[in-house]
Amino acid sequence: MYAIGVNPWVWASPVDDEALARLIPRIASFGFDAVELPIEQPGDWDPVRTRDLLAEHGLAAAGVCAVTPPGRDLVDTTPAVVESTVAYLMGCVASAAAVGAPCVGGPVYAAVGRTWRMSTAARAACYADFRRALAPVADRAGECGVSVGVEALNRYETSVVNTVEQTIEMIDGLPPSVGIMIDTYHMNIEEADPYAALALAGPHIKHVQVSGTDRGAPGTDHFDWPRFFSVLRGTAYRGAVCIESFTADNATIATAASIWRPLAPTQDRLAVDGLHHLRKVVA
Repeated sequence: MYAIGVNPWVWASPVDDEALARLIPRIASFGFDAVELPIEQPGDWDPVRTRDLLAEHGLAAAGVCAVTPPGRDLVDTTPAVVESTVAYLMGCVASAAAVGAPCVGGPVYAAVGRTWRMSTAARAACYADFRRALAPVADRAGECGVSVGVEALNRYETSVVNTVEQTIEMIDGLPPSVGIMIDTYHMNIEEADPYAALALAGPHIKHVQVSGTDRGAPGTDHFDWPRFFSVLRGTAYRGAVCIESFTADNATIATAASIWRPLAPTQDRLAVDGLHHLRKVVA
């Protein structure tokens, strides 16, 4: 029912043309169906070249991951930063359309790691600012046949949206091209009942990322994966389910994702063990 994909961040960062040329054949050989494609910096990978490489190896482009380091923000920032962030997101939409990916997903509202306290009124204003800033991106995405999945992060990585309920509130009023990107790692931290939250997100789901509760392989953790997929089947979502984890070998991404120790004997094992578990549960 669900294609199973993986993010090359499991092995490399940045994910550029060189990394994809090396990793896509291996990902195909492991038995994955699809690949998630992060864009850390515009131009990291060529969409046409990547589309052809994926096709050559029988893989689909599951989605494009928007990356928000310091200075990529749509809220509580300067007009110049909003303008540059909108331009970056427009580029992500264009790349997704060119490579054949159905969704651009990520914490597209603010840089990862930015947190600040907000009153109820300030939060409402923050969400309104987000909707105004994202509106042109949403319109362009709709024109291109691409959706935008807004990802809630845990409390240590953002104070803007941590739960599905907050995310639904923030995207309310935006076009149907905008919805939610599910990430089980963050849901396990923030949702009192992640399975009920998944059901609540159901009509809005644009993309799904999974990992073990420690960011390792799904199935090596305490998450109830059969229950998760039982709920997911009850939604309208029929896109790819992608393993997202990170290599500890790149200092920048390891620090950003708080990867302080190996999460599996090897990165290959993390990916393959996760794939086998997800195949078993989905079947």
